[in-house]
Formats: sequence, structure tokens, C-alpha cells
Amino acid sequence: MKNSKNASNVVASSPEAEVLPGRHPAGSTARPRADRRGVPFVDKSPDGVPTLAGAFNLQSRSRTAAKAVAEVREMKLPFEPQLAAMGDLWETLETGQLLRGRKQIGCLMLDPTGCGKTTSAEAVAELACAEDEEGIVSVVHCRLPASGTAIGLFSNALAKLGDTHMNQARESRLLTHLCERLEESGTKLLVIDETQQGAATSGIGGQIAAAVKLLLDTGVVPVALLGTEKAVEVLAKDRELAGRLSAPSSLAPLDWYDDDDKEMWIRLLTSLDTQLMAQGTCSSLFGFADEKVAQDLIEACNGTIGQLMGMIRTAVREMARDGRLSLSEGDIVFAIDAWCVGYGFIKHNPFGTKR
Repeated sequence: MKNSKNASNVVASSPEAEVLPGRHPAGSTARPRADRRGVPFVDKSPDGVPTLAGAFNLQSRSRTAAKAVAEVREMKLPFEPQLAAMGDLWETLETGQLLRGRKQIGCLMLDPTGCGKTTSAEAVAELACAEDEEGIVSVVHCRLPASGTAIGLFSNALAKLGDTHMNQARESRLLTHLCERLEESGTKLLVIDETQQGAATSGIGGQIAAAVKLLLDTGVVPVALLGTEKAVEVLAKDRELAGRLSAPSSLAPLDWYDDDDKEMWIRLLTSLDTQLMAQGTCSSLFGFADEKVAQDLIEACNGTIGQLMGMIRTAVREMARDGRLSLSEGDIVFAIDAWCVGYGFIKHNPFGTKR
């Protein structure tokens, strides 16, 4: 486990960069950093005006922090539930090819935020579209708008195909036009994300359910529905739609007290630790897979990969702002407070209360 941050941990590339904004050596009369909210202090002259040198240091620090955050955002970690979800989506795509011109079968993924549904769909889209020729879009991944209307859904799908001039048309005309464009674009799978958006209005039990059934019945393309558990109750009311879908895929949060889930979580944390160092974001391993650390993290992140990565982005940003290349326990404590608690995913910080 790494020690808490201190001045000796600062990595400097030049004497001018030795002390970054908000980080001053012991005994300095410069203004200290007031808190860990991520609000940087720029060095100021006696009259309170930001200095040019301070502005340059802030710019350099911001680039360093941005690079660390971007590196974590682009990480691709092997996570079994996501791989299984990708398999389900790909099977739906292949089944659709075999049923082309006949009634299609869709698939369903309804799990809490952060379980990896969208990431799985994006990965399948990237793979399927990798060799698309000009004008071909093998996978269309669109979102249900907050309005929860069929017109909004069709318009969003058309926009993904580069067709934006139809957004004011009637629903029936939009559906016909969408089917034509899907065929012209050689689309093999339509992914509709954020299906819970319609739960407060018509939901997939109303307009959207009817629209999805029509899309499946045209035989043009299979449909994958992604959303949170908020859509489950609405969906259960539409048995006709359920009859057109395969059994729901599950990306449920991992449970520490389930042996298989515990092993998967520790493997994920091991991969995370290794990749952070391998790609140069960190210069050393943190020890995420330590059993006590892993248990606290699964509690802090509700057993979901999405919440884990959101927290890690916050932690590496704090590390980079401090001019270090090694994560400290303080970075993790701060990140859980700022991200997991701050966004209301959890009510208390297991690191902060147990350490």
C-alpha cells in the first residue's frame, strides 16, 4: 500500500515545474491548497492578480491531468460479464442475418448504471463496423430520448445513419424511412440504449414497445434494448414484446460474498493495476487486488466496472495534479468521496471509515 502524499513524491521535469499550482514546500509563504475538491489555486502576486508563471504552471498541470484521465478512459480491461454480453449481442446480430426478411428476434439488457451495457454495445459496434465500406453501417447504436417517443427514437436512429432532415415527419413515415435507410446501410443490428428514459412517460410499455415490435416484424434488422432496472416493471406489462425477445442477458453487479463474483472482481482489479503501470499512467502497482482493498472497492463501486472506472479516473487526476506517478491511498479516499459519494452511488466511504 502506498503512503499518503507528501512533498517528496513530487516528480519534476525541470526546476520551474518543481512546485505545481496549489502544492508548496514546507515553510513556504505561498498560499497552501485549501481542500481536495479539485479546484486549483493559481499563484498570485501580492495584489491578488494571477501571475504569468502561475498561469503557465496551471496549463502544464492541466495537460498532465487530462492525459492521465484520457488514458484511463481508453482502457479496455478483460471483464467476463462484458464479454458474455458482447457474445449475446453478436449472437443476436448473427441470428438476424439468418432471419433476414422474416420476423426478427431481439435481445434485452436491463441492469443498474455502470454494469457495462453501453461499453459492451460500443465494443460490438466497433468490431462489426471495422471493415465497413463507405455507406455501410453494420451496427447502429442510438439512445432513446428523454421524451420517450417513437418519433424521437426513429429520428435518433436516422441521425446515426447521417440522415437528419426527417426529424419533423410523422411517425409512420419516419418508420418507413428508417427501415429503408437500415437496408440501404446494410445494418445488421440496431441497439437502442437508455430505454428507461420512457418509463416516466409512455416507456417501452407504450409507444416504444409498439415501435420496437414494428421494427422486429419488418424483418429488416434485430433490435437490442439496453437500459437500467427502472425499465423492468414497464417491460413486464408488454407480453407481446417479451415474446419477440430472447431471454434477458444479465450484467448484474458483482457480489463479494459470491465466490465466482469475488474471483472475477479480483481478476479485474489485477488487470487494472497491471495496465495502469504498463501504459505509463502509473509507475508502480497500487495493490488493488489485495483482499481487504478489493472488498472495500467492491462496496464503494457497488460491484460495477463503470463506477470503478469513474472512481479511478478521479484518482489518477488527483495524482497527476500533484505531480506524481504513483497512486496513494489518499487519492483513492478522495476519489470515492468525490465521485462515488458525490454522485450519490453510495452514502459513505468504506476507505474513509475503516482506515
